[in-house]
Amino acid sequence: MLVLDDIEHLKDTYYVKEHHKFLHDLSTNAVRITKPVLYVETLHSCYTHMMEDVFRLYWVIQDLLKAKYIQSEDVIFFIKQDNILKYPKPAERTIDSATKTYKGAWQKIFSVVNKHPILFEHLLEPDTILHFTDLFILQSHDMYQHSPWNSFLHYPGREIPDTYRFQHLLTYGVVKDNQIVCRVRYDDATIQEKLLAFRQKVLAQYPPSTNPSSDGKKRVIILDRKDDRAFAKHYLQEIQHFCESQPTLDFQGIQCLEDKSFEDQITLFQTMDIFFAMHGSALTNLLWAKPGSLVVEFDTYDYRFPMFNRLSSLLGIQKHSILLNPNGTLTGILPSIPFTEQNMVSN
Repeated sequence: MLVLDDIEHLKDTYYVKEHHKFLHDLSTNAVRITKPVLYVETLHSCYTHMMEDVFRLYWVIQDLLKAKYIQSEDVIFFIKQDNILKYPKPAERTIDSATKTYKGAWQKIFSVVNKHPILFEHLLEPDTILHFTDLFILQSHDMYQHSPWNSFLHYPGREIPDTYRFQHLLTYGVVKDNQIVCRVRYDDATIQEKLLAFRQKVLAQYPPSTNPSSDGKKRVIILDRKDDRAFAKHYLQEIQHFCESQPTLDFQGIQCLEDKSFEDQITLFQTMDIFFAMHGSALTNLLWAKPGSLVVEFDTYDYRFPMFNRLSSLLGIQKHSILLNPNGTLTGILPSIPFTEQNMVSN
């Protein structure tokens, strides 16, 4: 039975690992699981998409609760094996086969929606047979409707037609003047409500460390990248010189987030007021920033700016975008950004 548009609900269903099938009638001994089970795709190996995946799972659980298909958030996750087997290297980076958990920040954020051992389909023994009392199968692709970025207006390339996806677009979009107009399922107010509730749940589980004093100044940080899309050296020097020359700013240095723990990333975004950053997954952490914070995003392609423009607008964060020329300069650009006290929310 299809419930909530994109979830199949099966009762008293058997899963047979040997045949990779669900059966409704099986006269054999099986491990019975009475808690509700969500059969879902594995988390994406990209940090931004992973966060989007977990947000969708949180939202789906809330919808199942509201519709009374489940009685609490106490569910078990059964992770589909298809994409794990298809893309083994990304899976190795995010899944610990020995402990049967996700790794690092992936496990930290997944634990917000999951409190039980994870059932990874690809790690089950070949003779495994499971009996699910209540099984909910999420469609692999809901056209990103449970997402802040639910159309091409907010995320580059999303909802653009091709042969494979055209059938989806007949359902979720319409073509006008050779443009895809997304027929979104949720309005911005609903998306914002769910996103802020998700943010609150994460911060409740991972409260940031104590906010240090900066004598009334605004704490500012530059977020660089270790590998691709790092700041060119001359741009980094210009931004640092600007920050250090402003009497109202407390420059906190240059940091890369690749080696920081999930908790440290939350604390960083909760304790800073202004962020200078190249486009990239690090800006997904704006989810934890204080409302009224300011982010200045740099990129060499302007088509990517809508991604974090969208996230900032939903979270009440001020956003400025600066398109970089590899041989250009920031002279006259940075002073035009409103860093004044009346444009910033005080701590």
